[in-house]
Amino acid sequence: AALEQGWTALRNGGIITAACYQGHPGGRAETEAVLAWAAALERAQIEICRREEAKDGPILVTVRKSARAGGPE
Repeated sequence: AALEQGWTALRNGGIITAACYQGHPGGRAETEAVLAWAAALERAQIEICRREEAKDGPILVTVRKSARAGGPE
């Protein structure tokens, strides 16, 4: 709900970042939920960065709202 509210309020060209920590109980499910939310966005540029050295290391999800995505100018 928080990501969706932030996305709705985000200006075109704006960025949302979410740091997903997989190593705690429930962390993997939270990460999958964030990735599913980002993948479902239309007309957005999505970049996923992952630190590969750690098995359950954090993943940084960065989503940029394109000018064609709609929303506040």
